[in-house]
Amino acid sequence: MKIVKKNNVYFLNLDKNEDLVIDKYIEKKLDVLPITKDVLIIRTIDQTTLNKEIQTTRDSASLDSKQKILNFLNNKNLSVKEKLQGSFEKLLSEEDLLVFNEMVKNKEIILCKLSDKYKNSFYTINKKSSSLDKQKNSVKGKEDMSNSEVIDVFLKNNFVILKNHKDTEDFKREFEEKVNSGQIKGIKSFDGNTYVISLELFVEIKDKILSYSTQSFTLDEISIKFNKEKELIRTVLEILKEEALILEKRKDQFFIV
Repeated sequence: MKIVKKNNVYFLNLDKNEDLVIDKYIEKKLDVLPITKDVLIIRTIDQTTLNKEIQTTRDSASLDSKQKILNFLNNKNLSVKEKLQGSFEKLLSEEDLLVFNEMVKNKEIILCKLSDKYKNSFYTINKKSSSLDKQKNSVKGKEDMSNSEVIDVFLKNNFVILKNHKDTEDFKREFEEKVNSGQIKGIKSFDGNTYVISLELFVEIKDKILSYSTQSFTLDEISIKFNKEKELIRTVLEILKEEALILEKRKDQFFIV
C-alpha cells in the first residue's frame, strides 16, 4: 500500500490482495493513529464514539476559551479602556465570543463603573458566581495541604496528587521505604503534579482499564464506568502513559496501545 497526494486529495495505491482487506472499510468513518514513526493504526469509528469525541473536543475548546477570557480580565496590564463594553469583545475570536456571551448571561462576568460620572461600563469577573473561580479555590485548598494532611489523604485513599515540591519531598521522606521497595508507585507529570498510588490499588484499576472493551475512552467515561473518582483514574492513567500502555490523543481522551 502507498499513500499518494494529488491536488490536496489523498489516494491509496493498493498492492495485490490488499483490496480484499480494504473493501470492508469503504464508506466507514476511520481514525488514523500514529504509534511510532513507522507504525500507523487505522480503526473504524462508530457514530456514537464519534459524537463523544466531538463533544469532548467542544468541551475542551469551551474551557480553553473561558480560561482565556478570565486571563484577559485578570491581566493587570490590560487597561480599563480595553475592558470597556464594546472594546473588550474585539479582543476575542468568534469562538471565544460565544463562550463570553454565555458567561455574561450566567453572570460569571458583569458590567461595572468606576463611578457614576463615567458613562461607559467595563467588564469584570463576578467572584461570587464564577465557576472557574470555585474550581481554582478547590484546587488551592488541595495545594495548601499540610504535610500531615497529605499523609492522611494517602493513608485513607491509597493515592494522592501532590501539587508542589514541598509536599512531594515530605511524602518521599514519610514513605521512603515503600517507595524504594515498589509498594508505592509515582510519576511526576507534565502538568507539574506528582501522582502517587499504592501498588495494590494501581494494579486493580490498571487491569480494569486495560481489559476495557473499547480501545478509546475519556476520563469521564472510565470514571463513571468503574464508579471511581476522577482523581484516582487520572493517577493510574498518568502512570500508564509513562509505561507506554496508553496514549492521550487529546486532553482527557485516551487510547489503549
